[in-house]
Amino acid sequence: MAIWIGLCRVVVAILLFFVVTDFSNLGRLKKLETADDSHASGVVSVIVPAREKERNIERCVRSLLAQQRVHEIIVVDDNSTDLTPTILCKYLKKD
Repeated sequence: MAIWIGLCRVVVAILLFFVVTDFSNLGRLKKLETADDSHASGVVSVIVPAREKERNIERCVRSLLAQQRVHEIIVVDDNSTDLTPTILCKYLKKD
């Protein structure tokens, strides 16, 4: 069981690295074009793993909210002890 937990932590760390790296480079990315953009499908859901990311999480969420095709943003907070949960509370959708 401990091996699986360790493996999961490694996978989450790798995902976080790519998420943070990708969001820091968003300004340099160009729009991806399809062969026929009129048939491009609607919306996507985005899952963001987050632990101890108070420095970057707000910029990440704002960037995702600015994307037209993002339908929902799911942030998975892994027991952060910093202000990550507090920052995310500002973006909770009130039904």
